[in-house]
Amino acid sequence: MALKPRLIEEYHVFLASPSDMDPERQAVRRFFDEYNRHTASSHGIRFIVIDYENYATAGIGQPQELITGQTLEKYRDSLALVVGLMGQRFGSPTGTHESGTKEEFEWALNSYPNGRQLLATSLFMCSAIALVSGIEAIYRR
Repeated sequence: MALKPRLIEEYHVFLASPSDMDPERQAVRRFFDEYNRHTASSHGIRFIVIDYENYATAGIGQPQELITGQTLEKYRDSLALVVGLMGQRFGSPTGTHESGTKEEFEWALNSYPNGRQLLATSLFMCSAIALVSGIEAIYRR
């Protein structure tokens, strides 16, 4: 019998936060890894978490413009959720915004004024358990 590949629809989740939120960023990644294995796969979908650490590379130009182009704009058509995390720091100024995190979140809110709705949520300093509970609540709507 020939193998038949499964077709899986991929959606992207952008993770916006300053660098002091690493444990919470890891919690978001773990949540989507588990969600993909236990729930999404049975529906033929998968959520890929994208962020500046893993999806943006150095180049010529303003750092935040490179991040936005290599993440948010590149995955615009399949971007389902933007998760903004805030802790003790607001982030570093970009030249046009108070922080890269704010610029990323504003991009998400302003990029879909008509038609498809992008779900954008902001979660402030919280435990990993509360963070995962918040994301689960969003996906149960």
